[in-house]
Amino acid sequence: MPASLHLEPPKVSLRPHLLTVWQDVWHGQQYDRSGRPVLIRDGRHTLKRTMDGRIQSVYTPSDSERAGFAGILRQRRWLEESERAAVWAKARSQARAATRAIADGGLPVEMEAAPGRMAYADEAGRAKAAQWLESVLALSFEDLDADHRRFAALYKPITILPPDQYGAIVLQLAEGCSYNKCTFCTFYRDRPFRVKPPEEARRHIEDVLGYLGPGRSNRRQVFLGDANALIIPQHTLRRLMELVNEYFEVAPPGLTPGQRAAWDWDHPLGVYGIHSFMDSFGLQWKSRQDLKELADLNLRRVYIGLESGHDPLRQFLGKPGLAAEAAGAVADLKAAGLSVGLILLVGAGGAQYREPHLKDSVALLQAMGLGRDDLVYLSPMVEHQDSPYVEAMARSGLTSLGPAELYEALQEFRQALRDLGPEGPRVAIYDINEFTY
Repeated sequence: MPASLHLEPPKVSLRPHLLTVWQDVWHGQQYDRSGRPVLIRDGRHTLKRTMDGRIQSVYTPSDSERAGFAGILRQRRWLEESERAAVWAKARSQARAATRAIADGGLPVEMEAAPGRMAYADEAGRAKAAQWLESVLALSFEDLDADHRRFAALYKPITILPPDQYGAIVLQLAEGCSYNKCTFCTFYRDRPFRVKPPEEARRHIEDVLGYLGPGRSNRRQVFLGDANALIIPQHTLRRLMELVNEYFEVAPPGLTPGQRAAWDWDHPLGVYGIHSFMDSFGLQWKSRQDLKELADLNLRRVYIGLESGHDPLRQFLGKPGLAAEAAGAVADLKAAGLSVGLILLVGAGGAQYREPHLKDSVALLQAMGLGRDDLVYLSPMVEHQDSPYVEAMARSGLTSLGPAELYEALQEFRQALRDLGPEGPRVAIYDINEFTY
């Protein structure tokens, strides 16, 4: 373990939405209010349990292990069932030990005593932590198995979300993708596009909230699925958005960090807005007044699979419309008071498209006037072997980027996007291999 890291004594940290049991800075577990494990830290392995019962192990290499491009993407794998059972048995053992230590008075318990302020808990707070740990211990591995079967009955597979929405409450008011012809995407091939009528949508929302139970308090955003729910005709979409607002108290926009902490404290089940994917070509069916209406119904951010600002590459990827039209769609969204999350597919089209993809994509983003509320995601190209994209690459004689070249391409994009300035959008990596829900 690096000598520079300061080891804290073992303790329990209690927030309104999350219980953390720390052994030290490298070992700990987090649980939602239903007792479900959210995250387990075991040395350099971070274990994330998905709602469908899987556990992803992400290994973060040490500085000495990083060599060249190998450090750009962390190492990850999905655990086998026997490994999942062992992980949960170990976590329960540590939760049991923490419960005994609280009862004996030998384990410090911190809790949020006021918005954003942690303090050592009194006897009532320690009892609350012990009660929460009892809900953890009440869940067996078999209970968690049954839990993910309930999840599977509620949803069509949730195949992808933007990284900042991994912890959202997903509502599948629409299923599938209305376009479903992008050559690189295989996420929605297994389902036709379908919009839930209002009464079915209401049952879905109630079933989701019933399933999440008290654990919903750890999920502070709402995401409308699947691929482009905002393409729903406006009169139907308005009714569905009104329905969502019946079930969720939404924070007002523009809160300062201090105001947000206070609102969070006063509204333990509140959320910070509604979000969704939308293709830029679908936005041609929405007027600025339509988008303003959605913003008034607490839509906060729209995520667009821009993929590239280079029109020939967009055409190769099966994206309809021109890059300039995407810029117009972003302008309409911004005029309506909405923020955007733009996704660029780094490595798309391989070596032959690398330079024009970078040049035209950066120029397009520079022309959009993006601000600090906006996001730009750089998504390393993942080639699904059953996708038309792989066939098109071979047919066109294009050469895919290797790992080292992909790393270099990501760094080129990140360096170029620094020119957007300190008031420009936040830029982050979007590694779809690390998607969990």
